[in-house]
Amino acid sequence: MTHKTATPKKKKGALIVLEGDIAVGKTTLGNALMEYLGTQGHDALLILEPIQETFLELYQSDIAKYAFPFQIVMARERLQLYHEALQKVAGGTVVIMDRSLVGDLAFATMQHNAGFFTAAEWQVYLTMIGLLNENKELNTLFMREATILHLDARPEKSFQRLQTRGKPKEVAAYTLDYFQRLHTAYIEAIMRCAKYKSFDWNEDCVVDDALCEKLLREIPELAHLLVTIQVE
Repeated sequence: MTHKTATPKKKKGALIVLEGDIAVGKTTLGNALMEYLGTQGHDALLILEPIQETFLELYQSDIAKYAFPFQIVMARERLQLYHEALQKVAGGTVVIMDRSLVGDLAFATMQHNAGFFTAAEWQVYLTMIGLLNENKELNTLFMREATILHLDARPEKSFQRLQTRGKPKEVAAYTLDYFQRLHTAYIEAIMRCAKYKSFDWNEDCVVDDALCEKLLREIPELAHLLVTIQVE
């Protein structure tokens, strides 16, 4: 009896963006998803945040002073990575981004609410990331090409995780009040997205293949990633 393996069809790409507070667990999940999708036969790629350590340290040294220039630089970097990710997706790659423009908007919203952006700077920022169109109207399809996975944990829990991972400079720079204000801004930013799903990420858990599969099954837009190759 002859057995033949079906020729795999070209995989359909997807853009998954992981969002959530600092230290909530995005990078851990991103690595797990990339490895799991690889076992499912997908070409998977994880894109980490474009952090420039020197500039980040400058921002952390005086958040009020450097809020706007730091956010503009980060937004520019994230825009470039977002467009590069879409090109990869068009070629069949499943791209996972560890924070993108939604998270950028959350940080910017927090800093604008704190008075660190002028009204003019805020308009420049919103236009730059594509949330405002040329008529200064809100874009209701913000990041419509991406499926957003929002890891939602209490700010106190994320702050605790920050303390646990123990990076001295970020521990010194950020306070619980900062985390609480960021969390509020994140909820506001997420609501502007075309496609998103929030997951309760308060419990510490093992991030393994079973969890990755569970998360993907809960998102209709990503169901195709779980289709296995049939054997004749």
